[in-house]
Amino acid sequence: MQKLILPRSQWGTSLPLLTLLRGKARDPCFQPIMLRPLPLPRPAHIQPPLSWSQRIRGRALWHLGGQPADRNHEELFFVLQGVVLQSCKTILSSYKEAIRSSSRAGQLEHELKALKKEKAQEEGTLQHRLRNLSGELNTLQEGYVANVRRMEAVKVELEGMQAERDSTLLERDALGKERESRRAGRDEMLQTNDSLLGQLSESQRQAWIMEASLEGVRTTEGLGDLVRGSDTGCDLLF
Repeated sequence: MQKLILPRSQWGTSLPLLTLLRGKARDPCFQPIMLRPLPLPRPAHIQPPLSWSQRIRGRALWHLGGQPADRNHEELFFVLQGVVLQSCKTILSSYKEAIRSSSRAGQLEHELKALKKEKAQEEGTLQHRLRNLSGELNTLQEGYVANVRRMEAVKVELEGMQAERDSTLLERDALGKERESRRAGRDEMLQTNDSLLGQLSESQRQAWIMEASLEGVRTTEGLGDLVRGSDTGCDLLF
């Protein structure tokens, strides 16, 4: 394929299209297009100032070896223009995606730094809380040991009180038995007293009878004396 050498002043508009055409020329499915190494004259029917698209269109048609009125070259130009625009859109979208990705990467990096900072703060908070919980656990363990010792002392005291209560119950049982024995002795003494009182009453009654008998005998003897002491005894009798 013949190389095209252009002046430096014409590189700005020709190089992208020429690069595209060279890339297509390497494709075996694409018919190679021979580019003419001719300067790019200005068409007579196009008057300055020309727009950017008009300049590209005119130069492309001259490079393809046709005239502006050639319909096949017009169609080929529109095809190439669509390919170029699609390539530009693809490159632009890729560039935008790269910018978006870099922006997203920066945002993710910022979020990662924030998460690391938050994680460090949470670790500090958790360590502080862990130290507090360790202190509380030690305090609770000391309190538990003290409570166990206190419970053992209370248990010993309860065992002593239980033994004292058992001894008190034994003493109460002994006192109850003694009270029962005393009550039985008292009942026996009361019965004895009743019998003695009965005997005493009988003896006293007999004594009273004997005393009355003695009094009667004495009275009778006194009367006999009085009767014997008088001459007739009639005064005493009447």
